Amino acid sequence: SQAQILNAWHPEFDPIKAPNGYSTLLDISAVRAGKSAGACVNQIAWIIPNDPEWLMFQPYTDFKGREVRVLRRPNWDYWERTGKMEYDSSEPPKEACECWHGCPDEMHWKEKLNREYMKWMPGACIGKRGNDPLWNLSERWFETNWGSRVNGKLYGSDMQAWSGKELFLTSLDEGPPKDKLEECRIRSRYIWWAYTPREAANTGDRTKVAHDVYTGKIVLPGPMKVIQVSWDDVPDHVMKTSSRQMREDMLNAEEKKNGYSNANKVTREGGF
Repeated sequence: SQAQILNAWHPEFDPIKAPNGYSTLLDISAVRAGKSAGACVNQIAWIIPNDPEWLMFQPYTDFKGREVRVLRRPNWDYWERTGKMEYDSSEPPKEACECWHGCPDEMHWKEKLNREYMKWMPGACIGKRGNDPLWNLSERWFETNWGSRVNGKLYGSDMQAWSGKELFLTSLDEGPPKDKLEECRIRSRYIWWAYTPREAANTGDRTKVAHDVYTGKIVLPGPMKVIQVSWDDVPDHVMKTSSRQMREDMLNAEEKKNGYSNANKVTREGGF
C-alpha cells in the first residue's frame, strides 16, 4: 500500500484509468496499516533530490510474493510542460513549492506526523539559517535546502490559516471539516489523504465528508485512486505479527461476547 501511495502520481501506474497519473489518493486502509508513514515519505520525496541508489527504489518481492517497485520522480515542472521525464540526482523533482499536511490537533502533529518526518527526512536536506535548522515544532513547519516548505495545518484552526496559498501537494491525516477540505481542493495540484474510519477523531460530519469523497459526491482533483488494505496485507516491519494477533484476539473475544461488529470489520479491513 505504501508503494501505491508513492507511485499513484505516475502515468504508468494505471495507464487506462489515469493516463496522466492520479491527482487524488484516498487511503482507507485498516487501523495501523502504515498510512501516515507512506504519506510523509511521499511529501519528502517530491522536495529533496532522489538518489536512484536508495533502498526505496530497489525492486523486491514482498512477504506475499508480490513484485514491488517504487518509481523514481522526474523533474516535475519539465514533465508537466513537455510530457517527457528527465531525472536529476542533484536537484529535487519539484522546484521550490509549498505543501501542507493537515491533522486533527497539535498532539497529532507533535506525536505522530512530526516524528515520521524527522525519521525519514535526511538531515543534510534540512534548510538552515546560520547554524539553526529551519524546523519549527511549535509552529509546525520545516523547510528544505532548496526552498520548499511543509506546513502542518490543524483542522480546528480558523479559516484564515487555510487560505492564500497555491499548493503543490496537500496531505491529510484523518478527517478535515468540509470547509477545510474545500480550501485544499481549490489550491492543490495533488491531494493524498490517509483516513481511518474507525479512528476516534473521525465521527459525525468528518465521516460523512470522507464518505462523500469516497462515493464521488464531493469531487477532488481527479482522477482519484482508493486504497484499502487489511491487516492480512500489512508486513511485519509495519505491524508485528504478535501485535496484530493481540488485536485480533481482543476483537474476537469482544465479538464472541457481543456478536458480530461492523466496526471491528472496519478496524481489520479498512473501508467504511
